[in-house]
Amino acid sequence: MRAYILDNGVGHITHRTRARVVAQAGRMWFRFATVQTSWLNQRAGLALSAFSRRCLRDRASDSREEFITRIYRLLEECNQFYACPFVWSFTRQIMHQWYCWQN
Repeated sequence: MRAYILDNGVGHITHRTRARVVAQAGRMWFRFATVQTSWLNQRAGLALSAFSRRCLRDRASDSREEFITRIYRLLEECNQFYACPFVWSFTRQIMHQWYCWQN
């Protein structure tokens, strides 16, 4: 089963999109990020932009299969050399302490 994370952007919260999500139940797993996660979208956008500039720009493919093969090969290379784990450091307990401190 594939997992997808969608933001709450206008294109992802329409009735048509929600209906498609329901229709894919069991085949795909969807999570809708909270509205406050716009920084996550920005980071993903920057990563995709960098990947496109470094790996795809000015490169022609003779076939769809060749293009897909190249993308998977380049993704493996990017993951090997550039990926780093993301450690979420803002826990629920820290949020609770901050909230109590604010009030």
